[in-house]
Amino acid sequence: ADLTGTLPAISGANLTGVSAGKVLQVQSTVRTTSLSVNNTSFADSGFSVTITPSATSSKILILTQIASFNDTTATSMYYSIYRGTTNLGGSSGFVRTYNGGSNLGSSVVMNYLDSPSSTSATEYSVYVKVNSGIAYISVVDAYSTITALEIEG
Repeated sequence: ADLTGTLPAISGANLTGVSAGKVLQVQSTVRTTSLSVNNTSFADSGFSVTITPSATSSKILILTQIASFNDTTATSMYYSIYRGTTNLGGSSGFVRTYNGGSNLGSSVVMNYLDSPSSTSATEYSVYVKVNSGIAYISVVDAYSTITALEIEG
């Protein structure tokens, strides 16, 4: 049988504990120059964005897109996001690319929702490492981006 009816009006006043989640600000950086990577532990790629949250309750959404190239000497490349000196992705990072012994170009995406609990300028950086050999980010004519969005908490 068909059911009909009317739903009650919903307003912010009767949504207990739900935040509006508005985007308060956006900061973004584009990397246009190539970087070769040959370190076997995470190292700063020099690719970062800084954002100053307006409230300690704010969340910071980090969005990255990295143009990557592993040549045959670097079979695995690992990617992570750091807040200052804190590795948000742990010892293996957020993403690993593996080329199986042949050249591999890829677009690596990392997204992370952080709660820095701070109103100080906060830097988020892309860190990378390889198992051996050399790999690259932002190779010729391929740009990489990192964007930080402050979300109302």
